[in-house]
Formats: sequence, C-alpha cells, structure tokens
Amino acid sequence: MIKKLLSFLVFVSMLSVSTGYAQSKNVSGTVSDESGVPLPGVSVVVKGQARGASTDFDGNFSIDNVASTDVLVFSFIGFADQEVTVGSQSSFTITLAESAEALDEVVLTALGIEKQAKSIGYAQETVKGEELAGRQENNVIDALKGRVAGVQITNNDAGGGGSVNIVIRGGTNILPGRSDQPLIVVDGVPIQNDDTDQDRGSRRDWGSGINAVNPADIESMEVLKGANAAALYGSRGANGVILITTKKGRDNGGIGITYDFNARFEDIATTRDVQNVYGIGYNGWDKANPFPTNDNGNLAMPGVSYWGSGASWGPEMDGTPVEYYDGVVRPFSPQPNNLKEPYGIGETYVHSVSMQGANEKGSFRASFTDNKSERMEPNNHYDRFNASFNADYNLSSKVTAGLTFNYANIDNLNPRVLGDNDQGWGKALLYNWARSERVQLRMDNYLTPEGTLDPDYRYGRSGGIVWNLLQRKEMREIDRYFGAFTLNWQFTDWLNLMVRTGIDNANEQRTMKQPPQNPDGLDLKYSTGLSKDNSRNSEFLLTGNHQLTDDLGLTANFGGSQYYRKKYGLYSRDDRYWNNPNLYALDNAQQFVNGDRNRAINRIPNEEFWEKKINSLYGTLDFNFKDYLFLQVTGRNDWSSTLPDDANSYFYPSFNSSFVFTDAFQDAFAGMEWLNYGKVRGTWAQGAVDDSPYQTVPTYNIGSRFGEPASFVPGEIPATNLKPQKTDTWEAGLDLGMFNNRVNFNFTYYNKLSENQIMSGPLAWSTGFNSRRFNTGSMRNSGVEITVDATPISTNDFNWNVLFSFSKNKNEVVNLDDSGAIETLRITGLWGSNGPSIEAQPGQPYGQIMGWDFIYDDATGKPLVDEDGYLYTTNTRVALGNVTPDFLSGLINTFTYKDFTFNMIMDAKIGGDTYFSSKGVADGFGQSAESLRGRDTQYGGLSWTDGNGNARTDGMIEDAIVSPDAPVYNPETDSYDFSTSGENTSIIPARHYWAVRSSGWGAGAPTTHSVHENSWIRLTELSLGYNVPRKFLESFFIQNLSFNVFARNVGYLYKTAPDNLNPHSTINGGKLSGIEFGGSPITRTIGFGAKVSF
Repeated sequence: MIKKLLSFLVFVSMLSVSTGYAQSKNVSGTVSDESGVPLPGVSVVVKGQARGASTDFDGNFSIDNVASTDVLVFSFIGFADQEVTVGSQSSFTITLAESAEALDEVVLTALGIEKQAKSIGYAQETVKGEELAGRQENNVIDALKGRVAGVQITNNDAGGGGSVNIVIRGGTNILPGRSDQPLIVVDGVPIQNDDTDQDRGSRRDWGSGINAVNPADIESMEVLKGANAAALYGSRGANGVILITTKKGRDNGGIGITYDFNARFEDIATTRDVQNVYGIGYNGWDKANPFPTNDNGNLAMPGVSYWGSGASWGPEMDGTPVEYYDGVVRPFSPQPNNLKEPYGIGETYVHSVSMQGANEKGSFRASFTDNKSERMEPNNHYDRFNASFNADYNLSSKVTAGLTFNYANIDNLNPRVLGDNDQGWGKALLYNWARSERVQLRMDNYLTPEGTLDPDYRYGRSGGIVWNLLQRKEMREIDRYFGAFTLNWQFTDWLNLMVRTGIDNANEQRTMKQPPQNPDGLDLKYSTGLSKDNSRNSEFLLTGNHQLTDDLGLTANFGGSQYYRKKYGLYSRDDRYWNNPNLYALDNAQQFVNGDRNRAINRIPNEEFWEKKINSLYGTLDFNFKDYLFLQVTGRNDWSSTLPDDANSYFYPSFNSSFVFTDAFQDAFAGMEWLNYGKVRGTWAQGAVDDSPYQTVPTYNIGSRFGEPASFVPGEIPATNLKPQKTDTWEAGLDLGMFNNRVNFNFTYYNKLSENQIMSGPLAWSTGFNSRRFNTGSMRNSGVEITVDATPISTNDFNWNVLFSFSKNKNEVVNLDDSGAIETLRITGLWGSNGPSIEAQPGQPYGQIMGWDFIYDDATGKPLVDEDGYLYTTNTRVALGNVTPDFLSGLINTFTYKDFTFNMIMDAKIGGDTYFSSKGVADGFGQSAESLRGRDTQYGGLSWTDGNGNARTDGMIEDAIVSPDAPVYNPETDSYDFSTSGENTSIIPARHYWAVRSSGWGAGAPTTHSVHENSWIRLTELSLGYNVPRKFLESFFIQNLSFNVFARNVGYLYKTAPDNLNPHSTINGGKLSGIEFGGSPITRTIGFGAKVSF
C-alpha cells in the first residue's frame, strides 16, 4: 500500500504524452427506438467536447468536422446511453434501448452522494458546466442569477471583488448579524463564505469568501434548497447548500493543455438625473443674490462650507465670467458630465492555463489563473491569482485516492465604499459636487507643491475629502488555500467506505496608509493588522446497498464528521502624532503628544481569538420500490461547543419521498403521448442552529481607561441556558416531462417555520449588563417555485432553448418574544437615532422601513401644514415600506446555429421598497432634475416678495391642509388630533419646499420622500460564442478553438428607482439591502474572450 501511495504522488509524471489527429468529415444518421420509431430530440455529442446536435422530428442528425477517432454519445431520457466510435463510417443507424435506469440523470446530493434525480423527494437544481463556459464571472455565484428559482442573489454594486449575498427561500434568522447564507461545499469540503469584515453601513466592501473560488475551475453547481440539506450537513447547512464540483482530468490521448483569455471593460452606463441650469449656491448665494465682486473687479466663486459645497441653489449657469478659486476667470456654465468624469474605464484581464490527462490508473488536472482588475475609480485595484490541482488514482482494484488543492492570493486596494463615508466617491459626488463643479480643476488644486493639502483650498472640509479619495490607501492581501484528501474502499460490490479530511485556511494582512495633510506631518495615518482563519473538516461515510426483495431495494449510509475552526486577529491603529512624517511603522508613533508626558497617547492593540468545534453522527436509509416509489429517512446528531453542556446535543430528522406515476401506471399513460414523465414529491425536515462562540461564558474586552490599559466585562450577560434554534420545513412538488421531453416543468410549494430564535434583549442597567441572550421569537417563510425548461425548436443546424424561473416567498415575523413584550427590533439603519432604520415587527414581513412621515388629514389624505405653509412631521418613526420583494424571476434564451451560440439572460425583482437617500439629498441640495420645479416662472415658480423686499419668482405652495395648531399625538388611537382651517395658500421659497424633502441627517427629518418601490426587469447579459470548425485547426495541432463576446448589465427594461438611481447600489450587503446612500452609478460591462485546447 505504501508503494501505491507513492505511485499516486508521482503518477502525473507517468502519463504518456501522445496526441493523435485524424482527418475530419461530416457524419449523419438516424436514431430510433427498438420498434423502429424515429426519436426526435436525441442528444448527439462528440465525447469530451462541447459540440454536437439534436435529432429532428424524423430522428435525423448531422455533425460537421468529426474525426475518425472521435466517439459519438447518444442520449435520451428513458433510454440507455450509447457510444459509437466514428472510425471510417460517415452514416449511422442507431437504435436506442429503453432503460428505466436512464430515465433520470444522476445528480450530486448532500454528503456527495450520487442519486438518480427521480428518486429525490425535494427541490434541487443543477447548473452544468456548459452553461458556465466562457462566462468568467466576478464570482461563481453570479452564474446562478436568473437560473435557479427561489434564490435571491444580491450584489451591492461594489465592483470587482465585492461581496455577494445569497438567500434561499427567505431568511430564517431574526437577529441581525446571524447569517442567512447557504453553506458552500467545494468538492465535498465546506468552505467559509463570511463577508471579509464588511461594515453594514459605511465602510468598504472587502468581498466574500466565495471570491477565492476560481470560476474557470467550475464543472457544475447543485443548489440544495430544503431543510434536508441541514438534516445532513448540520447547522451550517440550515440555510441551504450549494455544492460546487470542480473540473477533473480527462483522457485526451495524452496531456491536454488549454489556454483561456478573457477581457472585461466596465464603464458608466448612466448617472442619476440632475439639472444643468443652476450652479453652486447656498445660504444667500442664489438667483436673487449673485456672486460677490472681488478686488480684481471680477465676480468671484463664493467660499462655501463642507455642507454647502454640493448645494446648487445659485445663479443660472449662463456663461457669465466668474473668477474661480485658482484666480482664473472662466464662464459659469453647465457641467453635464461632472458626475461621470472622476471615473475611468474599469479594466479586467484574465489569463488561465490548465493541463489535464487521464489513463486507466487515474486522472489529473492543474490550472493557473491570473486576474488583474483596475476599477473605474482612481487609486484602486483588485488582483487575484488562483492555482488548483485535482487528481484521482487507483491504488488497487478496490482502493481509490483523491486529492484536491486550491490556492488563491487576493490583493485588494481601496474597494468601493458602500455608504455614508468620506472615503467614498458616492458620498463625495452627492455632498460635494455642485452642478457647476469643474472636476479637473478640483483635482488639480488640492495639493501644494510640497505635496500637502493646500490651506487656501477654499472648500473647507471638502479639501480633506479629495485628499482621502486620492491619497488614502487601504489594502488587504489574502492568502487562502483549501482542499481535501479522500480515500475510497470498495470492500465488496455492495459495501463502500469513504474517508476524507479537508481544510480551509486564510491568512490576511491589512494595511492603511494616508500621508499627512499638514506640513508638520503629525496627522499621518497608519494602521496594520493580520488575521488567521483556519478550519478543518474530517469525515467518513460507510455506504451499503442490498436488494431486499425483487421489488424493494435498500441503500444505507452511516457517517460521522468533526468540524473545527479557529480564528485569530491582531490589529493596531494610529491616526496622529508621529516622529517621522514619512515612515509608516508603529514604532514611529509618539508615546506622548510632542513630548508632553501629561498627554499620553492611547495605542492599545486589538487582539481577538475564538474557536469552535462540532462533532456529528448521521445516517440515511433509502428505499426503492420497483424504481418508481422512493423513500429516504435521514438523521443527524450534532454536539456543538458553543452551546451549554446540558443543551449542546441536538438531533435533525428528515423524510422525503418521490413517486414517478408515469412509471407506476405505464398502461394508463400510454395513450398520453404528450406526457413522457411525471413525478410527485414531498418532504419534511427539521434543522437546528447553534450560536457563535463564547455566548454562554463570560469574556473580557481589552481597552483603556484614563490612558491606561484596562479590561471590561461584556455588555451582554452570558446565556447559560441557551438552546439551539429550530426550523421545521415541509414541501411538496410536481415534475413533468412533456412533448418528448422538449418541455420540462417543475413546481414546488414550501413552508418553513423557524422557532426558538436566538435573540438579544435589553436589561436594566442595575443588573450590570445592558442586554441578555435568550431563545424566543419565530419567523415563517412560505412560497412557490416554478421552473420551465423548454426547447421550442430543435433541428440539425438550429436549436432554441428557453429556461424560465419564478419564485414568490411570503415572509412573516410571527413574534419577537413569547410574551409579546418586544414590539420591534432594529436590524440596521443610517445615522443611528438620527436616520431611517430597518426593523423586524410582529405580524409584518421582515424588513420594515421605519422613518418620519408627514401628518395627513384624514378627510382629504393631504399633508398638514402650519399657517406659514410648512409641513408637520410625525414625532416618532412610522412604517414607510418593506424591503421584501413580491417575486423574483429569470428568463434565459439560448440559440445555437451550427457553430454559433447566442445567449440572452434576463432577471427581475418585482416589489420591495428601498430608502433612496440620494433622492432626498439631491432634491434638498437642488441638484436633481425634479428640483427645478418652482425655481422660476418657466418651471412653475410663483411671484412673491421676501423679507428684504426683493421681488422673487421662486415661490411654491404645498398642496396641503392648514392646521393652525400643531397636531398632538394620541397614544390610545395611535393617531394625531388636530383642527383644520382650509386649503393652504401660503407661498414658501422653492429651496425650503425641497429642503423638507431632503431626508437628511437628524431625528425628525422626514424620510417618506425617499422611500420608493425598487422593482426592475433587467437585461442581464448578451453573449455570442463561436466554435471554429476542426477542419481549420488540424494542421495547427489544435483540438478546439472558440471565441466569445459579451455584454453584462446591458440595461433595464423596467425600473422604479427614482431619478435614474442604481437599484442595486445599497449600503448593506447583508440579508437586508434596503438603504441606499451615495450609491454608485449604473455601470455596464463589455468583454471578449478566446479559448484554445491542444
């Protein structure tokens, strides 16, 4: 056995290198069943190649450029596959034999167990490798968009390397911070998919763990939606599982080499709608108060504060000469492209090389991929290098060894900021870019010749904003490697043992460098840190099968696993007071402020460590009655280290069954030629979820007190009686194959209830803690999923396939605690207590948008104003909308004509609201196109006289009802008491009219103006591929050559986001994407690629 293992390690070098080529020709023929009836729709492919044909209605087929050494594979549902070597023949007559075993394809299920699709009693969808070919997505999950019903994939438009959030059939966790994402399993190894320290509101998006998986290595993906996944994968699979299978080595007559090149270019498709009539102006500088005249006798651009630098309530941009900040006189004219000018063209270049081979002893595949990206924003990049190795080797006739290894190096500089942060372009363009702003002028004038911030840069804090954008460098470098070693023993023809050990390790280095703005160099900024995240998953699975009777078969599995994860981090940050302004090092920091020993500088590093372990035993019993009735019973027991000793053991049972009624009653369905296949299925399963580490024991935080190191007890009391969170799920479904399996229909209804939620609640300060962790609350999800896969046209030369998916999920927070005392729970928000929030409330869908609204007259529905014409607002936050969509849908059309393939992908989200802060801010700042209304008589403005006696034409009247006295809230009726005196006739300035709609920072600032439905139908992708005929390649020793061009995020066919804002650009990459602030503009990507195999 030792010699066999050594042979496995060197077996790659022992594969012979021999590649043969033969003359190509056209082959054709007819395919029929055993009765001689032609079979339309039979798949005829060249083995090992992504080309072939389908038989027409008369069973005929034809394929060009086939070599004599090629093997043709004939496959059709309900018939056994047949392989034929071409040889010297050019014409074939093929007879396919019926086969019950071939009626359903074999799919990969939980724990890596292969099963016939017809035996599965729950919903599972497959995305095959040919559907992913040539796509080169930013991450592998993007390939699921529009293809899989019931899966909501959210990218917050953070550009290359950004995070992706996946929710299957609605979220199950009420408490914020508890992930609803599915488990990702790569070649049998669970891997981490945590967001890499993404702040939920105002910081950079560093991406998700899935970004380390190389899209070029993917063979297929299986999406396990139901709780059966949790029943077999434990608490980590409670939200579903995505099984990823990577490419394996194939026999190419020697070692095959493939080179794949891909180039992508991202550009702004459109920016938000703005006005280009009025320029900068705020607090007095407006149409009625022109710019001041300076000592040179010129009209001069006024100095404005940080808050006023983006305001555009000034004079008309009519070309009047104005002296700018650099002393040059320029025309005061519109700048229609200044929201686009800071951006360049984002460029991504991907080079991938792979080699593979196989013989009777085993197979191998190795690949190397280099991905280099420059995002659209200046001063950033995203680079990723991947290497992988995958091998299988037959140590003996009964023992097989397998090895998978994946490595990723990610270098990420200044990824996109998602929200309210001065280091992001989104906020700068919103708060600091007036409509008259000359972009390049700003960029050219913020530095002194010495390289520090120009003190005469007359923008107040805005100078620092530009400094942050162009000088600050936040970097993270990640080294990650994951893989597994597997041994399979086939003891007998009915008993097999699999043993596997897998690892997933990531080392991350963080650095932030920002040069000093001031000449003294004391404000240099520098921080550094490192983290190590290591996990190990070891498991075994014993599989046996036995035919109990002629009609009843049994397959049994028994296994166990141990999951262990530990994480360590050490971080330090210094923002000011340095000895050397040019040295980025922690030991360069001053211990005391300029030597003053009474002013010690606190520089306590932050260090964290935690570990977690789960031990598991599990088993399955699969019964097969006459190959048309199937029943599976599963059970799993976990022992988690994160729960109290007396509650750390929990059990997951599940049952699922499927019934292929067209097989059971063949005679009854014999006359229904349109129905080829029918199956009903059902399942019930229970899942459980544990908690994060150290919630049940007291831990201490390290900090400082009065400049000295100190430790602090946690704010949350340890949960000594915590129990696992439970989820019960049942589902039922129907699968149909019709019209010679040219139309396949799948329907699923599901219902899942998550109870015993792990929650946090407030405590009285007298306890010494501010909150406690306990089990309470429940949330329900129910819905339907529909998938239709149809081939309307299939001939020798032309094929048209349509894939349609639809899903509707109804979510309800049943209660937040068993007593009903908790009426609302804040999930996320903007500006803390001074802005809108997203909350969970009993009886409502998860994700209520809460904010301040106007107070309305019951009789007319109009808002109330005071006697001066200004709107009243509510005293507290009220519900303004909900983020939950009504339904999701996808539509994929694939057209194949000879060697050309054209794909058109669409996806849609209908319903669900979003707080678009950019809408309110742009209105309040006078930037939006809508804010032109009322500016002058040509825009509907009314004539009036201001307090200084100036005649003006920018008056507006609120369409409202006057309430002379302020409305008073009545808690008994949950409404406001007020009196009215008639319709409003008071004129207010247009700037005041729009200011009250600005949805700005501050408790009580009206939010309702910015809450809008966020529905869209998007043309997600167009692509065209071409496979070069082999007859053109033979003399160059090339086996396959293909080219493709594509466009992504092509455009929106329907969109409800206001002011042409980006519906995908939200500050929250988690399970709630309901708040937008300073979002990125809508972008579009075009690209091309080429792939050659030798």
